[in-house]
Amino acid sequence: WGAGLPQAPLSGIWRPYLFSLKEAHENLSEIHAMLGITARPKEKMTMEQITEGVRRVLLFKYVQLLQVTDLYWSQEQAECIARALADDCGLGGNDERGGLEECVTQGLPTSVPWKAPAWLQLSQRVSIAALRPIFLHLWGWTSRYIETPCGMMHVYDSMPEAKGATALPPLLVQHGMFVTGWSMALLARLLTRSGRRVILPDYFDFDNSLSISDPSLTGGRPARRVADRLQCLVTVVQDILGSGAAEVDLVGHSFGGYMVARLASQCDRLGLPVRKVVLLGPGGPVIDLSHNPSVSRFLNDPMGEIEANKPRWLPAAPLKAVARSALGVLLSPNNCNTLLGLEYSEYLGSRDFGSKHPTLLLWGDKDEVAKPRKAEPLGRCLKACFPHIDAYWVKGGGHNIQIDSVLTVARAMEAWLDHGGCDAESTTSLADVLLLPTRTELRGMELPANNAEDQSTSTEVLRSRL
Repeated sequence: WGAGLPQAPLSGIWRPYLFSLKEAHENLSEIHAMLGITARPKEKMTMEQITEGVRRVLLFKYVQLLQVTDLYWSQEQAECIARALADDCGLGGNDERGGLEECVTQGLPTSVPWKAPAWLQLSQRVSIAALRPIFLHLWGWTSRYIETPCGMMHVYDSMPEAKGATALPPLLVQHGMFVTGWSMALLARLLTRSGRRVILPDYFDFDNSLSISDPSLTGGRPARRVADRLQCLVTVVQDILGSGAAEVDLVGHSFGGYMVARLASQCDRLGLPVRKVVLLGPGGPVIDLSHNPSVSRFLNDPMGEIEANKPRWLPAAPLKAVARSALGVLLSPNNCNTLLGLEYSEYLGSRDFGSKHPTLLLWGDKDEVAKPRKAEPLGRCLKACFPHIDAYWVKGGGHNIQIDSVLTVARAMEAWLDHGGCDAESTTSLADVLLLPTRTELRGMELPANNAEDQSTSTEVLRSRL
């Protein structure tokens, strides 16, 4: 806690301080999960627990303020925000105290990064390197570099020699967090069968990335800011258009989905012709940051949670060894800087998330990584940010639908990009037969009806909340 802001929070007002884009009950759910409370539902939290949750949200959103001044929220000011939130959730009159012992201690910031065993790091590098001959020699792709403001950015290009306008616009395929272009390769390969040119950029300074930023151009720091990545992707689009393409399509997965939504808007401002946008389980304002109290408890105290929840007959040592190895990959030093370094205003609270282009959204209905918001607020957010969207759930799909549901995703994308619908004709090639286990069904999302006047108003409201 700090000494308090010079101007106390206004009574009954919580939105500017917490997750502004989300509704009151969504904020209460975020707080409940962030605290790791498993002993009671969110509606039964004490005022002291809600206040502690407010403190953690403030720390997440405004950590820079705490670093430079002691003019930071006091406990009394945070409780004022907590009471406003509780009242908006219909929990007015809740004066119950205590319960802090049910909240997980914030151990994540002190325990990261985890160190992956040397053999695991080596196996990662060898496995990814083994894919390269497949891309280059079996599939005939080209590995090349594009000069960007942050250095030379690596891309895999299925047809770099293609010149002039073609029947199918080139497709930029952007990977998500913690991986590189290889994670999108299978989907990209299926999309090239109809003659479409596909380009897969590697983000700068990811683990095992072939794109390494140039310190002389970045001021000696890695290119981790969203603005840096956006500027570099714009350069890739310019390179594609410079080869003679009349327009380009964009697709992104997870964090890459968030980035291509931003990229589409940026291209509009710069006059770069983008035709269509595809989002695969995107991140950003459409997801819940904290949605599972048990996951929060594990991330903050993994070894303690293993001891507390393992079967009595099972020794803890092997479970802890597996957990350390997995956390070493997930929470490596570079991954921690990349993920935890994102500011609220440039990711979850971005003002520039959205696109007026025709947009296709495919989202695994079992995704527990980029967990979508509840249906009603998710629908409002999608329609406000993407007024021309077609949205579908992928039945049984997890977070990586570009792998576990790749056949269905590829067919839906091809049909939508080419004809505007997701009803694709079945094919019987060898690849389709081999990938038959990745075939599933699509189910349309329930989104608010289009109403031009209401849509304009809701968009303005959403932007003001952001």
